[in-house]
Amino acid sequence: MTHTLVLAATHGSSIPSPVTIVLAIAAVVWVLWSRTKGQPLKAKRLLVLPVVLTVIGVTDLSGSSAPHLTPTDIAFLAASVVVSAVLGAARGATIELYPNQGELWQRYCRSTVGLWVALIVTKVFLLAAASAAGASAGGGTNSLLVSLGASLLAEAAVVGPRALVAEVQSLLAGHRVAPGAGPRPPLEALSDSELRVLRYLPTNLTAPEIAGELYVSRNTVKTHMRNLYAKLGTHRRGETVARARALGLLAPSARR
Repeated sequence: MTHTLVLAATHGSSIPSPVTIVLAIAAVVWVLWSRTKGQPLKAKRLLVLPVVLTVIGVTDLSGSSAPHLTPTDIAFLAASVVVSAVLGAARGATIELYPNQGELWQRYCRSTVGLWVALIVTKVFLLAAASAAGASAGGGTNSLLVSLGASLLAEAAVVGPRALVAEVQSLLAGHRVAPGAGPRPPLEALSDSELRVLRYLPTNLTAPEIAGELYVSRNTVKTHMRNLYAKLGTHRRGETVARARALGLLAPSARR
């Protein structure tokens, strides 16, 4: 994906609008697919794609064959970049960080995807408003890659410090273990409420039934379960129970 964008960048401002749209769609689809299923958190993954997108977008806007930017164009371009960056930063705050196989991974959750939808809707609105105002350059496809690059850079600017804090907390808690030294402890310590919910997971009780036992709401139980999955690096209830037993957070199974 990044290699394709780098090749496109070498053509400078000759990139036509349809190709710009295809590149933007391909970038968004790839990011959503790879980060929704989960991937290791690497600086290269966070920065290379948004930087390439921004370079292509700026080249597209400033090349010799690019349309002249009027004050109205610049105003719409600035608005698009600012909104994209704000939504990107908001996405960065919602991304789930969790340990997996000795590494810190990232994964998009529903709210992250929802913020991508909000960005797309906002961009469509700005395109329509720019067209109505005659600002085809500042609000059109010429600004699309710049806005997308700014959004991903803002996301990375929030995720990066969060990842650093998580790593420091892990080190302070003594969670770094040598390969083969046993199960990796949770990235974050489990709260008392999460531990209470965890003790019910080996049972056949449903989330509403666990809520009734603990005198809390069903949503509270589901929130604690999501937190348990994130902190233990698991995806399913049975997997969470097995990992908790391996870590000594639950008693071993009575079945042999």
